[in-house]
Amino acid sequence: MAAIYPISDLQKHPSEVKAHAQKEVVHLTENGRGAYVFMSEQYFEDYVARKQEEAAWEAGLLEAVEQGMRDFEEGRTHTLEELDELISQMTSEGGKEVA
Repeated sequence: MAAIYPISDLQKHPSEVKAHAQKEVVHLTENGRGAYVFMSEQYFEDYVARKQEEAAWEAGLLEAVEQGMRDFEEGRTHTLEELDELISQMTSEGGKEVA
C-alpha cells in the first residue's frame, strides 16, 4: 500500500517519511488532497531505469511485430511442415542457424 502523509509530517516526522521514501513513492497531502510525491534520489534513479528498460522492451516488441507483419504482407512465410523441417535441421546440427 502506498505511503501517504500530510505534508506537515515532513517537519514532524522526517525520519519516518524519509525511510518510506527510500523504498517507495511517498504521497504528500495538503488540505486533505494529494499534492506532491516524494522519493529518494536512488529510488528515483531506479524507477527511471526500470521505465527505460520497459520502454526499450516495448519498442523492440513493436519492431518485431511490425517486421512480422511486413514479412507476412510480402509473402515471407513458411508452412508448419517447413517449420518442422527447419527445427529438425537446427536440432540435428546442434543448434546452428539454418536459413
